[in-house]
Amino acid sequence: MTILSHGHLWSLQLLKTCQVIGVKTVCIAPGSRSTCLVKAASEIPSFNIVTHYDERSLGFFALGAAKYDRAPVVIITTSGSAVANLVPSATEASALQIPIIYITADRPPELHRCGANQTLEQEPLLNHIVQQQISILVDSKKNCFQAFSKRIQTLLPSYQKGPIHINMAFREPFLTSSSPFPLKDNLIKIQIKKGVTKISPKLLKTYHQKISNQPIHNNNVLCIVSNTIKSIDYKKLVTWSQHNKIPILAECSSSIPWNEPVIRQVDHFINTLLKHDQLPSYIICIGAKWISKPLQELLSQQTNLLLIHDFEITQNWLNIPCLEIMDQSIDLIDILPSQKANQSYYEICLNLANQANKESSRLNQTSKLSENRCIKALEPLMQQMNTVFLGNSLTVRHINEHIKPLKTPVKTITQRGVSGIDGLISTMAGLASQEPKRTMGIMGDISFFYDVGGLSLLHKIKNPILLIVINNAGGQIFNKLDINKDPICEPLFVMPQKINIKNIANAYDLTYKKIISTKDLLTLTSSYKTLKTHHIIECIIN
Repeated sequence: MTILSHGHLWSLQLLKTCQVIGVKTVCIAPGSRSTCLVKAASEIPSFNIVTHYDERSLGFFALGAAKYDRAPVVIITTSGSAVANLVPSATEASALQIPIIYITADRPPELHRCGANQTLEQEPLLNHIVQQQISILVDSKKNCFQAFSKRIQTLLPSYQKGPIHINMAFREPFLTSSSPFPLKDNLIKIQIKKGVTKISPKLLKTYHQKISNQPIHNNNVLCIVSNTIKSIDYKKLVTWSQHNKIPILAECSSSIPWNEPVIRQVDHFINTLLKHDQLPSYIICIGAKWISKPLQELLSQQTNLLLIHDFEITQNWLNIPCLEIMDQSIDLIDILPSQKANQSYYEICLNLANQANKESSRLNQTSKLSENRCIKALEPLMQQMNTVFLGNSLTVRHINEHIKPLKTPVKTITQRGVSGIDGLISTMAGLASQEPKRTMGIMGDISFFYDVGGLSLLHKIKNPILLIVINNAGGQIFNKLDINKDPICEPLFVMPQKINIKNIANAYDLTYKKIISTKDLLTLTSSYKTLKTHHIIECIIN
């Protein structure tokens, strides 16, 4: 291998450093200005390279890939508005500290502010979103290259706290064979210090002292687990729950697999507690960004609350009186209270949850699809998956409300940072690219139409993907909000579409199937293991 330019050399140094910190997936939206970066990436055999023509969609693909196991993912783009298309995925990555390394090519200073094509100030687009950012002009000076190498070795490990941005300005010619020089004479040895962050025993003791004063002992206590940045040690959490007689209610945004002995069907369970006059006197929340409206109402009325999470800023957006503890450096389970709660209340909650599970098992197979029946009929399909990606809006709320505990360790992943229906197909594809088995996605029709260009990314995935599109004729969530009483609701909010999903599937060479009853869904379930191709399943809601 030979180095064909200084831009090539600097790019190789950067991408080999990315390789050392654990990058395995590199996402590329090609363009002339990023030639050196793409060439360098292609010369590192361990990289799995994914290319796509749409930077916005590719950004969400990288987001999904990095979400799967929190391993850093690189995305490379050319200059100009290509960089602006990274903003939507970067906002989500920043909110949930997803490890993405954005590497953007840029024009040199002499081409700025003079009308040069595909040129804009790129740093401001991401600098308020990312954790770290540097802007580099590639040149021929050896001392500049050494300083660059040292700087990126310091910068790149910070991906653990969220996305970072490296903006590199390249001059032409990008690659030349006129005077190549041997690779071994030019790259600088990479030495990354691997530090392990440990919480001090003194700080841990301080947390336990704060919590020890909370009214937990022998009281009616409920633990609610929602969205966290890092996966939690759910085995340790379940052991804590059983030992301290504190039932766990888990939202679908939590990292607890669906076969663990926790309470699901959040809305139904809370309404059941209310009906039987069994609301808790104290609540422990792990994580935040709560999905369920009844849960939010319950928390808003609570005066005794412990909120523990790993976000950098407060998550008390409901303005609840509470003790809030924020820490990113520790397993959140290690700072849970050790007091034992009321055992009889623990047993009451488990019994009420079991009743709810039995009630939800009754399903009329000949009925036309309502949204509730559709979600319940998806349970057997979900159990055949390792990972299920849930779209936002009504879909995630229905899963949260209607799916009972499953028999298999299914992991559900949601998009609950700052985005709405943005980039859902592309994020699902990114998750599937890391999943060694089959992946399922569930989303509404408007979410599907919004990111339809992401369907081309499915062809880069080896294992079959099952994409369930719940077609309820538009954004029906607005019919559950105050605007539903206004005549503008249907045309300006719900916006039902007449786009033919079967034709879209054909255009992207994907297998299509139409479902109109729960019987159809159950038939699909029985034959699913024999399916060898990606499928789009359109469920028509009546």
